[in-house]
This record gives sequence, structure tokens and C-alpha cells, in this order.
Amino acid sequence: MVAQVVGVRRVDMKDNDGKSINGESIQIVRKPSSRDTTVNGFLIDKIFVHDSSQIKIPDLVFGECYDFVYEMDGKKPFLDDIKPMPKGTKL
Repeated sequence: MVAQVVGVRRVDMKDNDGKSINGESIQIVRKPSSRDTTVNGFLIDKIFVHDSSQIKIPDLVFGECYDFVYEMDGKKPFLDDIKPMPKGTKL
């Protein structure tokens, strides 16, 4: 999924059970899926990368596009990699 990164928020909090939630919340703009016919324009979304994840977050440049690569393990998709797109890539 190609998306434009528009911000990053550091997350350091505890859930209702006291368990720590730590990571980066990447704020993105993306095109809707081809099956979503109810959206005109773009969608605002976020992708959370937990500190314990094996994913290396590249040095993100706000306004640039990245390929958020997802894999399937038979249950649900999970983020596998974040790859920079060529500079100037548009949605």
C-alpha cells in the first residue's frame, strides 16, 4: 500500500490492564481501496509500529510516499516492511 506520510506521533502509554504500549504512530494519507466506492478523494489513517516489532522505520520525510508492505499469515495481514518510494512519487 503506497501512502504519503504526514506525521509521526510517539506513543508511550498503558492500557486498562497496566500493560505498556510503546511505539510510533505513523500518520498517513492514502487512496481508498478499489472496493471502497463510498469515498471521494483520499483517506487519513495511521499505522502503529510497536517498539518490539522487527520493522525498521526508515528516516521518514513528511510529504513523501512510502510503500507499506503487508504479508498474510493465514489469519490477518500484518506490516512486514516500510520502503521509500522514488522521490516525488504521487498518490
